[in-house]
Amino acid sequence: MVVDDNSPDQTAKITETVATKLGSIKVLNRTGQRGYAAASREAMLAAIESGYDVIATMDADFSHDPKVLTKLISLVNANTALVIGSRYVPGGGVTNWSLFRRILSKWGNLYTAFCLRLKIKDCTSGFRAYSTASLKNIDLANLTADG
Repeated sequence: MVVDDNSPDQTAKITETVATKLGSIKVLNRTGQRGYAAASREAMLAAIESGYDVIATMDADFSHDPKVLTKLISLVNANTALVIGSRYVPGGGVTNWSLFRRILSKWGNLYTAFCLRLKIKDCTSGFRAYSTASLKNIDLANLTADG
């Protein structure tokens, strides 16, 4: 399933063309710019309803290597509810980020991990794979966070 918020890069149109040729691909078109959090919630609810076992999130701008997606998904199992594709581990990284953005990201992740007492190095990564079973334990429809 691909979710698109009417992006100007024609993501939905391209995906629909590929889906027609390959099958087994659903496209969820959202109109307007309602934000990443709302798109994620709506997509997760739709994927759960459609019977997916694993739900992965990633930007489609190639800031995440699509080849890594298979590995992320394969690591989700009964004992692992979430796998994060991190920028801050060997093999991870960022491209074309300003110094300010790199510092802000690093500081934000350190702050978040400290406050929440997490051992995660990249709390802000959008490249993730979740087990659907774990997401069913969260009332996604009534989450109010938008950032």
